[in-house]
Amino acid sequence: MPLDERHRTKPGHVRNISARHGDTQLLISPSATPYDALTPDMIAAMPIDGEYGSVEGPLKPSTEWRFHLDIMKARPDVGGIVHTHATYSTVLAIAHKEIPACTT
Repeated sequence: MPLDERHRTKPGHVRNISARHGDTQLLISPSATPYDALTPDMIAAMPIDGEYGSVEGPLKPSTEWRFHLDIMKARPDVGGIVHTHATYSTVLAIAHKEIPACTT
């Protein structure tokens, strides 16, 4: 198995990403699709205020689409979500510590 494939399944890596598109749509990474194989037409689109669970696109959205969609519905100020299991981020969250925003 190539290193890339082993690396994808290890804890501490991005699981799924979503972004608000305008005021009406959530774009979310599809389920079980490696990020290095994604093309723009594979991204799942879901209405933020439309029929709950309806999807446009050729692939199913991430299995965790519900919490992405519910956050977008409840928080109009949120523009995107990166769901990760990064070890240190998880520790900070459990300890109820803020994770500072940073740029590179």
